[in-house]
Amino acid sequence: MALNTFYKVVIGVAVAVVVILAIALPIALLCCGDAGRQTLGLKAIPGENILIKEGDLDSVKPYVEKMTELLKPYMEMPNKKEVINCNSTVRPQGDQVCNYPVSSLSICGSSTNFGFNGSTPCVLLTLTMDESFRPTPYESLNEVPKDVPRDLRSDMEESLENGKLRKGIWVDCNNEYLYTPQPLFPDYYYDNVDAVGYLPPIVAAMFKLTNKKNEDVKVECRLWAKDIDSADERSKVSFTLRLNGE
Repeated sequence: MALNTFYKVVIGVAVAVVVILAIALPIALLCCGDAGRQTLGLKAIPGENILIKEGDLDSVKPYVEKMTELLKPYMEMPNKKEVINCNSTVRPQGDQVCNYPVSSLSICGSSTNFGFNGSTPCVLLTLTMDESFRPTPYESLNEVPKDVPRDLRSDMEESLENGKLRKGIWVDCNNEYLYTPQPLFPDYYYDNVDAVGYLPPIVAAMFKLTNKKNEDVKVECRLWAKDIDSADERSKVSFTLRLNGE
């Protein structure tokens, strides 16, 4: 029995939709990946180009809001039963994840608007890893390469416990800085990265722009560990700070 014109049109439209989806879906996946998956490596919040107008609170509002939004899930962590307070000997097991106390951000926290109200803005650094990107921590100062920045080596020396370095991935930014709580992503935060509710640790870096008004301050932050490849884009992040004023 021959199909009438109406059914031919319906079938034609259905076939066209299937063809379009077959072409568009792989392209979309290739372009955008898994929207729910966190990007691996070192990241800087609030972004790549940070412009502050001295005395103009509206100019920093978007940055403050973005950083405040980042911290919201961290503030909710203590209320969840699978969250524990970790350290070098207390580590997450099973479904447990490590709590990250936002109070450890100190002067780079939300109570100070992350330093954006003045000339000392903070940038929040996070490090997300899985099995495809798992650098090995240094065990002692003897394993630290000679080209490690001098200030970072000093921080490492101050962290020594019985002659051993604190285990984790170190980070250093090529400019004036103040790190809080310290320039280290502790290794116990990466024991259970696939657990539900997991959040990566944060290191805050404060930059002093008082004597650098009206100039672009280019910053690169880099990870330091045994098997870090300096060419690996996941191991570093760059951004620019600028304070416009009189």
